[in-house]
Amino acid sequence: QSLRPVFVGEGIDRVLHLSAGGCGICRPCTKIKGEPCAHPDLAMSSLEAYGIHVLKLAARAGMKYINGANTVTYFGVVLFSLS
Repeated sequence: QSLRPVFVGEGIDRVLHLSAGGCGICRPCTKIKGEPCAHPDLAMSSLEAYGIHVLKLAARAGMKYINGANTVTYFGVVLFSLS
């Protein structure tokens, strides 16, 4: 689920919410049928789609990328501007 509406509700409209993997907001996604995105204000791209190297990001943030056997770790970011 996109966090963008939470920020917009607080008056912060310059928001980019990136997630792990594909968007997943709509089921089924209208883009699969070759149609425009049904909710471009909520749609989320992956960190990698914006050229973010997630392993390096995790290291710089002091976070573990690999958290043990039988464990999956997902990363996301919310970028916003207050000005």
